[in-house]
Amino acid sequence: MLTLEELIVDTHDDYDPWASVSVGFGDDRSFIVELDSSSDGPDEFFSGRGGSGHIVHAVIGYEDAVSLSRRLGVRLTELPAAIAGRFGGDLDRHTSTYVEGVFHDILGFIEGSGIRYRMKRTPKGNS
Repeated sequence: MLTLEELIVDTHDDYDPWASVSVGFGDDRSFIVELDSSSDGPDEFFSGRGGSGHIVHAVIGYEDAVSLSRRLGVRLTELPAAIAGRFGGDLDRHTSTYVEGVFHDILGFIEGSGIRYRMKRTPKGNS
């Protein structure tokens, strides 16, 4: 679970595979862009009945998160909302391909801002 989490975009609940992109802060004050993907729908995932899939985190260190927030002209605590404002859209209507595209658009923006991140992929159930 992320602190100050903002849901950017997700797929329609009836679509398979299901996916979402969120941003927020980790326990170590890093800024995280999260792609959550499942071959089961969200009902199965959240109930614990399913969960095949993965979670991908793009982790931005604290100092780089500060730099990104300055670049956007917002306080660090406003960074998740600023990214949501820039990349967010209608919820519960898109395909997983679209959601993954938004994830890559955010990473492209971050890279274009000169900010470094590291990727971490975790199978569901091991997060």
